[in-house]
Amino acid sequence: MAGRRSKYGLTLTKEQTVILEGNPYAGSVLRTADGRMLVDTYYAKEPFINLMLYLVEGNYRYKRYFEQIDFLMDQVGCNGIYIDQFSMGWAATERWDRRTMDKWDGHTVDIDERTGH
Repeated sequence: MAGRRSKYGLTLTKEQTVILEGNPYAGSVLRTADGRMLVDTYYAKEPFINLMLYLVEGNYRYKRYFEQIDFLMDQVGCNGIYIDQFSMGWAATERWDRRTMDKWDGHTVDIDERTGH
């Protein structure tokens, strides 16, 4: 990433994506239609990146998320959890950080916001 401008929703190259495929969160990362991962290099400054993750029942992020909530509620004693940006469906569809394109959920469709088709 050296030399690139920081970006929220940076699309990795295929080569960069391959390097991260062994990560347990790989099945939870937002992706382009051709499978490249999206990362955040804006909030996480070099040499770090944030994987841009989403929750879906059964993926690793889902599992870890609820383990963390259970820990906070059961062990720490919190009586509630604040969740920020839980849904990817709240922004314009052309924002790549609000959807994953590598699989179809059986319900979601692309609608052209200008034509309605």
